[in-house]
Amino acid sequence: MPDSLQQSTVIVPDTSQMGMVGTDTLAVVQTEKPVKGQTEQLVVGVEGKPSAYNAGTDSVVSASVLMMIIVALLALAASWGFVVRQTRNFFYRENERTTNVPDSNKEIRSQVLLVAFTTFIFSVSYFAYFTHVNDVHDMAMSKNLLILLFVGVFVAYILIKVGLYQLVNWVFFHGKEIEQWNKSQLYVTTMEGLLMTPVALLFIYGKLPLTTALICGGFVVILCKLCTFYKSYLIFFRRFAAFLQIFLYFCALELIPLAALVGILEAYNGNSIINF
Repeated sequence: MPDSLQQSTVIVPDTSQMGMVGTDTLAVVQTEKPVKGQTEQLVVGVEGKPSAYNAGTDSVVSASVLMMIIVALLALAASWGFVVRQTRNFFYRENERTTNVPDSNKEIRSQVLLVAFTTFIFSVSYFAYFTHVNDVHDMAMSKNLLILLFVGVFVAYILIKVGLYQLVNWVFFHGKEIEQWNKSQLYVTTMEGLLMTPVALLFIYGKLPLTTALICGGFVVILCKLCTFYKSYLIFFRRFAAFLQIFLYFCALELIPLAALVGILEAYNGNSIINF
């Protein structure tokens, strides 16, 4: 006869603990039946549950955030002159006869890196929100692929919005106005990412309440949209006094893509979890 043990597992209600932890607590009794003089063993325990996922304790998320913050600081230092000039002149319309300090290619490339940082910080923020409101243990997709998916969605949003702006501006406006608008959009998008960074870090690592984080993030987005609206009026529509046209321009190129982005993310949020 083989020396291996015949093992059986019995799950019965743990009536001794029902008054303390609820009626669904189970005690697991495991008995081993000896074959050749082996002693009998008894193991008692309760049914376990996986701990909730926390993005702040994920080493991949932390390493990515740290690396992107370092890149953003280097890019901000390289384009500091551009940021100062845009901040100083943001609420004023440039005179066509005024000679301005040209922006170097290094500054423009650094601003593009900061735009990439903005897409990343929004992607990580939504990933932290997604994992906060959903049980990611029930997901078929891995968490690393989920981050890449959100990054791809936000990059596509930025590219589509920029493409729409370039098409419409090329049809209706002049080259110098388009150049001013492109630089102001780089600046606004950069500031949006930098302002969103402390909110994201406090939510992921500082245990900032979800409601407070949503309010702060919403305030940052609305503030930047208002700045975009004012800048479009200042560059394109001020001399025409075209109030209806500016609302159509802003809604079609700014609000509709934003609403589409929110709708896509929330639709995925509602359909990504596997219901067993």
